[in-house]
Amino acid sequence: MCSPFRLVAIMALTACFTAGYSQGVQWRTDFTKAQAESKRTGKLIVVDFFSDNCVACVRLDKYTFPDSTVARSLTGFIPAKINADHEGKQLAKRYEVTGFPNIVFIRANGKMVGRIVGYMGPDMFNRKLAQIKTIDSNLPKWQAAFRQNHADIHALVGLGLASTFQGNAYEAEKYLSLAESKPSKGQGNVADLYIAVGDIYRDTDGGQAKGIALYKKALATATERSQGVYSRLMLTYLYAMSKDGKPLAQEQASFLSKMKLGEADQVMLSMLQQMLSQQP
Repeated sequence: MCSPFRLVAIMALTACFTAGYSQGVQWRTDFTKAQAESKRTGKLIVVDFFSDNCVACVRLDKYTFPDSTVARSLTGFIPAKINADHEGKQLAKRYEVTGFPNIVFIRANGKMVGRIVGYMGPDMFNRKLAQIKTIDSNLPKWQAAFRQNHADIHALVGLGLASTFQGNAYEAEKYLSLAESKPSKGQGNVADLYIAVGDIYRDTDGGQAKGIALYKKALATATERSQGVYSRLMLTYLYAMSKDGKPLAQEQASFLSKMKLGEADQVMLSMLQQMLSQQP
């Protein structure tokens, strides 16, 4: 199944072609060798599991991975690209890969740190890479800080984000609820947590209304442009998929169309606009 946060309906509007290896990133294709390199360097392995028929995987290769800032960010990892339909089938099963693209962060000992499911442009992808590195380095510190002080905003946001990378919405919302009650200091980090929890609900049956509420909160607390653009794109998508939500989707799309977007975000907006134009 190729499910870029269930934008299959949108992605299907574009041509589907075989995923290629993006330029700039030095991809490894042997997981065992990647593990050995990870052990030697101390870097996390980031495995891009892809499928032959995954349109969103192609878009990552076309718009996200070739971006110079993404290529630079990935030098802090051991990047591996594995075909889950063929030679990587057993490895994909081991890491419970069920949708594509599915990007899994793994330590040298084979333990999974977290995952990203679905397509995103360079800005948000870089943000996720920075988050996972921070989580890997600071998780024990945050856990200790939270035990001592349940009001530590950095620990709350960090532990919440760590939970979202594990797909645990319940734990993430526990930390989010506590973070929401704190002063606005660190508000931008809370916006990241709204986005991350919203991403989980976006892909959950019956979770779209919750996703909309979370992305709206992310938009209200965003302190960086990438947070705002991503939240508006997700709101456009979820409103478009909701009953009677077309006017609200058009409103978000209209706002985005007046912004200077990066290529990947512009492509996503164009596909959303095309989907809206085909709705009654």
